[in-house]
Amino acid sequence: KKQFNNELRLMVAQFQKAKVRDFKTIALAIVDFRRQFIGDPSKILHLGTVNL
Repeated sequence: KKQFNNELRLMVAQFQKAKVRDFKTIALAIVDFRRQFIGDPSKILHLGTVNL
């Protein structure tokens, strides 16, 4: 969890440094980062016992 958070913070800092403000670009990058980090290619975010 700590490694995930640190790498995510680094990625966000890079967006800030590059002055990227486009929400969709940042959101897609976060989703792709999660997929690569966890090794889960799905678009589903498992929320444990939460039922929608």
